[in-house]
Amino acid sequence: MKIRIIIIALWASLLAACYEDKGNYDLVDYNKITIATVAAETKTTVVLGESVKITPKITWKYPERDTTENAFDYTWIHTWGGDTIAKTRVLEYTPEECGNFTCYLYVTEKATGVITRYQTSVTVQSPYLKGWFILSENNGKTNLNFVRRDSRKDNDNKTIYYWTDFIDLYSQLHPNDPLASEVPVRSDAYIVGNEEDEVVIIYKGGRASVLNGLDFSKVLEIKDEFPGGVYPVGFETKQFIRGGYCDFVLGTDGKLYWRKNTNSTVMKHEQMFMNVAVYFPGGGADISEFFNINVYAANFILGYDQLHKRFVACYTSFNSGNSYLGGKIDIINPVDPTTFVDILNLDGYKLLYCGDFTDGKNYVNILKQESTGKYLMQTYKLSGGYNSLSVTNASQEEFTGSDKISDNTVFWKLRKASYLYFGEGNRLYFYDMSTKAVKLYASLPDGGNITHLMESPSSGGDYLLGVATDKGYFYLINAVDAEILGSPDPGAVGIQHQVSGLGNIKSVSWKWGGYYNLVSDRY
Repeated sequence: MKIRIIIIALWASLLAACYEDKGNYDLVDYNKITIATVAAETKTTVVLGESVKITPKITWKYPERDTTENAFDYTWIHTWGGDTIAKTRVLEYTPEECGNFTCYLYVTEKATGVITRYQTSVTVQSPYLKGWFILSENNGKTNLNFVRRDSRKDNDNKTIYYWTDFIDLYSQLHPNDPLASEVPVRSDAYIVGNEEDEVVIIYKGGRASVLNGLDFSKVLEIKDEFPGGVYPVGFETKQFIRGGYCDFVLGTDGKLYWRKNTNSTVMKHEQMFMNVAVYFPGGGADISEFFNINVYAANFILGYDQLHKRFVACYTSFNSGNSYLGGKIDIINPVDPTTFVDILNLDGYKLLYCGDFTDGKNYVNILKQESTGKYLMQTYKLSGGYNSLSVTNASQEEFTGSDKISDNTVFWKLRKASYLYFGEGNRLYFYDMSTKAVKLYASLPDGGNITHLMESPSSGGDYLLGVATDKGYFYLINAVDAEILGSPDPGAVGIQHQVSGLGNIKSVSWKWGGYYNLVSDRY
């Protein structure tokens, strides 16, 4: 019993000694510091290639003591347990990858060994996140080109926008991993996350390569997303459509395949496409294209069946993962076909254009009546839900600009403004749907024929239209400014930017960079 008491007493004395040591450590008279940052001298959100700068604002308990680097060591660590990136008080370094990171500053008082830690977040954005993505072929090689909007403040603190061009970008980023040798046909950019996107390049013969939107590195081939990594018999990719909970891929044979994603905004290539084509009642379908519409707002994809000369639609959503996803939608047209040509029976008419505006539910068509050569403009609304859409608010008239267009004219209806732009030869016109007036915007100085039109976001800056020609020129024009459009020569003051030497331009896309920008319709 006595031995047990002695042992307990010894343990008690040892514990007391440990506690006293801790208390003695707390009583060390070190120069306690607090750390913040000097906002005016700190830049923690940068584009890849730019330098991060973090200037600590340090307050000492005893500022009269030595507070120089003779008394303190500074160590900056990139991410928890990561590499040391600086041994100086002020951090200046250039990140090597995109993403959101945490930088840790450890300040050690040399005399006492006391360490104070501070942490701050760093965001490194891709230089190619948002902007114009232009696919072209130049000297027999596929070129990826990108035009980015940048800004600065002038002496009056007014924001000035300017544009930075990246020509043949892929070859610069990945010189040892060339793109496919096949002839490129088209490209599309689409979101795969809140701040992530991808680009698909489709080649003659059906090859379709997916690239990471941050740095254009290769991700996979579309065929790898079919069972066994094999396309259905006779299938060649013609078009890829991102639709939130559903993705669709159209073949040159006019057949459509789809898959259901587990998440609408974040797509990680976890699901396979079904290898059975979507069946459209009435004898199947031979779909020539799906129109470039705001699928996020519409909740469906809309295309043209050239076999039966009719519009077709499939349901999808960015908001609801319900059982209707991927299903064919019945389109109902109760409008008298003598006053409004039936979009379910366009026999005798050639469809030149279909585009959406306002909210993904309103549409405009340009048709040519083959028997008379007349060009007609239709406007209408598609109202409905998961399994049916009805044509409402329908109107039709001979297009005011008929004398200025042909079967080769390129059209684009601005989604958030009343203007329908169209390019015929090297001449760019706009039609005001409010006044029904047509006006020449510009005869483009390079003399090439206009081949592609594509709008920018409508908010967060000027509302622009991208214009490409067959001579490798790309223009950005102000598409809505009343003073510009009202001037005698809008093109003289409205062309904001010009790029040349792009070769044979195959496709022009607006690259959103992520879901947040898409839903906000912003830069």
